[in-house]
Amino acid sequence: MRWKRTAERTREEFTAGSKCSPILPYGGLPVEPAPVKAGSGMAVSPTTRRYPRLKAPKSAVVAWKNAEQREVSRVVTIALGGLFIQTKNPPKAGSTIQMLIVTPRGYLRTRASVRNVIAGEGMGVEIVAMEPEDRGKLERWLKQLTELEAMAGARAKR
Repeated sequence: MRWKRTAERTREEFTAGSKCSPILPYGGLPVEPAPVKAGSGMAVSPTTRRYPRLKAPKSAVVAWKNAEQREVSRVVTIALGGLFIQTKNPPKAGSTIQMLIVTPRGYLRTRASVRNVIAGEGMGVEIVAMEPEDRGKLERWLKQLTELEAMAGARAKR
């Protein structure tokens, strides 16, 4: 995979030269966060989520980089607002990374901020910018994953 930008560019230069638009949910309208259900396998915390998380398929991978490192990692969970990436050596919280998410509908280029780090396990990242076309691809893929998850749940109840 070829990256168009070099790792030496600062965040300000990248932001100034980027065509990416900031992520605004539903056209910038306030959104009620989705509560995390008890017993759903996710820890209930005081933090609520704007978008529901989905377990990513085993084939979901992301190429990511920052100024110090480049890596291809597995995606564990994914949502419209971010994802959890499995990596042994995550960058520190607050870092900005560029990502190339591999989906059945093609590649999605995004810029993200590392929100939390679990040493030796991975990092939770928040998507901060992506092209509108890529956002549409991500929304369609997540809708497809939601439908597949619902069908699997219906089969399990039988």
